[in-house]
Amino acid sequence: MQTPGDPEVCWCQVFRVPRDDWEARPVEENRTDLRGLVEAGLRPGLVAYEGEDAVGWCSIAPLEQLVRISGSPYFAAARPPDDDVVDRWAVPCFVVREEARGSGLVETLLTAAIDFARERGASGIEGYPLDVEAAEHVTPDELFGGTVAAFEQAGFRRLAGLGPSRAVMLLTL
Repeated sequence: MQTPGDPEVCWCQVFRVPRDDWEARPVEENRTDLRGLVEAGLRPGLVAYEGEDAVGWCSIAPLEQLVRISGSPYFAAARPPDDDVVDRWAVPCFVVREEARGSGLVETLLTAAIDFARERGASGIEGYPLDVEAAEHVTPDELFGGTVAAFEQAGFRRLAGLGPSRAVMLLTL
């Protein structure tokens, strides 16, 4: 079974596809759908380069485009009852090449994602990072959402918990 931190399978689609449809979905369909978003003029994420080589990726999109989050009763139950998600965006995942890990690239991508969403009228941005202090396992797959510390450094506050070691973080713009 692949996890959300498996970029070779996901192609930035895991949060765009309903959970019930994900397991049977071929990888090629994910690639095709990502290509379609780009060809339609949408920018489903930001790419970090070192010279001419892509070394990192950050997904950023309006929350309503991420149906696995926006339509999830699990995420809805985690938010406060009066939480207004109108015009909210989300940064659900990062991919950083192994040789670039630990270089601050997640923080750089997160800052760029904030600017990107702000320029497009976002009211706020959510993220779903791992609280490494509370996590039983800290692996690259578990770090797909970044870390609570990186989000706090960027000015996000903890909105809610998602289980024992993941949080919903919010930056109001």
